[in-house]
Amino acid sequence: MKKLTQLSILIIFALLSCDDGRIYDTEAILPEEGRVVKLTGEVTGNNNWTDKYSVVLAGFDDESEYAIITKSVPLTGKTEVVLSGIGDKVIRMELCVINRLRKRIVTLQALECPATADTIRLEASPIDAGMYATIQDRLFSTTCAACHGYGERAAAGLFLTEGRSHAALVGKESVKVPGMLLVAEGNAEESVLYQTLASEVSTGWGYDHTKEVLSPTWLELLKDWIDAGAKE
Repeated sequence: MKKLTQLSILIIFALLSCDDGRIYDTEAILPEEGRVVKLTGEVTGNNNWTDKYSVVLAGFDDESEYAIITKSVPLTGKTEVVLSGIGDKVIRMELCVINRLRKRIVTLQALECPATADTIRLEASPIDAGMYATIQDRLFSTTCAACHGYGERAAAGLFLTEGRSHAALVGKESVKVPGMLLVAEGNAEESVLYQTLASEVSTGWGYDHTKEVLSPTWLELLKDWIDAGAKE
């Protein structure tokens, strides 16, 4: 009985001697590694994209069109987005539109991402990131408006300049294809605009308009915009 009591005392003493008075967390908390990017500014219109696309703050390397890391941008208005954990592979941060596969569709604003910087700031001047505004800026204004509006006259009377194109297209009958609409809301396949860029229908008009298509991605974007209702 005496031996048992002595053994018990030794065990208790050993347990007490291990307690240094500190309380330890049951889970280890590791600091998040990598750089931090902070986007501030005003972004509007990004609530009218279809669910196939997202307006995001994203990081890219120099080899791929697919984002390495992303964070969604709030729907509209004053914006502040903080994205942490930016790895060494990321050399460029963008406010951009991506598809479901995280492939870059269009860059709205971009900034090189130095490996030596801990915190990188991207200031977005007021940007209309809407679906139609993007099509206008990157397709109609840069390619189509050269013939359709920059000057006193527009080919086929169709003005595709900013501020005039939507009213000129949506629900308006085609001059070249009577009986069909230039843009039939909700139906790209029955829209002359889409057919003109996606097929050889315009070869008999003196100019093949398929040459104006920037890429299959942009043709798909135009189709998605029309199929979704062709909203401004």
